[in-house]
Amino acid sequence: MTLRSQEKTALPALVVGAGPVGLYAAFQLGMRGVRPVIVDSLSFAGGQLAALYPEGVIEDAPGAGPVSAGALAARLEAQLAPFRPLRLYGRRATALWGGLEGGFNLETETGETITGAAVIFAGGAGAMRPKRLVAEGVAAVSADAIRYDGAVGRDARAVAVVGEGPAAIDAALAAAPGARRVTLIHALPLRANEERAARLAAAAGSGLDIFQGAVERLRAEGGRLETVEARGEAGSRAFDADLLLVEAGLEYAGRGLTGLAPVADAATGETEVPGVFAIGGGREVVGGAGYLAAGFADALRAAEAAAARLAPPAPRAHARRFEIA
Repeated sequence: MTLRSQEKTALPALVVGAGPVGLYAAFQLGMRGVRPVIVDSLSFAGGQLAALYPEGVIEDAPGAGPVSAGALAARLEAQLAPFRPLRLYGRRATALWGGLEGGFNLETETGETITGAAVIFAGGAGAMRPKRLVAEGVAAVSADAIRYDGAVGRDARAVAVVGEGPAAIDAALAAAPGARRVTLIHALPLRANEERAARLAAAAGSGLDIFQGAVERLRAEGGRLETVEARGEAGSRAFDADLLLVEAGLEYAGRGLTGLAPVADAATGETEVPGVFAIGGGREVVGGAGYLAAGFADALRAAEAAAARLAPPAPRAHARRFEIA
């Protein structure tokens, strides 16, 4: 797709990575009249911090004080909203090519090609995706019966949830009111704060089944999921299910972004390809260190430099020369 904007530049700027640093870079682009397009392999904003540690406290976010990763992502999204960013989430960027003259092309694993006037890479050590379930029979189950985004369809009657973190518990609690039966299967001890643990205990008393063990096998008929089999210390059990929600954490989605050159300008993060910048954790991939507070500073400088690349400041008028007779 080729995207045009009505801001100061004919093309938007592309931001790869919707973590805190990427979101702040997009905000700074908007402040400078450049519409941002944000591409991320995950289906939500916040990056690895929000996905892995949504309730973890972040101490070094400028001006925010101690804040959870999830809350920080929400604040940055709200701050960015007035600039009408285009969010292309659930798409892993795979290749980058082009230049300032004709624009940069960013290819995704979905087959799209997105064109932008500049690129800011804030993708950290690489794209992440929800960890896939490894068990016998997975290949025989239709894709819509195994979900990695926590979405529960209206027709789901029996739901099994796999995972032990807050996302898995929340998915089970969300599915409980509408499903006939919900089973939470966790291989490791559950991780829940007091409030979430209390809600889970109440739901368990109302029919939500909790089983500690590992999923071994899925049974399906004509692609339709029928049974989830798990084994734990208490033995093996089979649970009826027509929908399986997998909330087992993240894994690297594959090789990194091809076409990303090393950083040439340490001050702005601009790479050896003019118009392409690497910031935050992304600088660790192409040379440099990245921390959250430093990442925000990187984002500011990169956005400022990118905007200058796209709309160079007008040259100053020469001072008039006066001669005294």
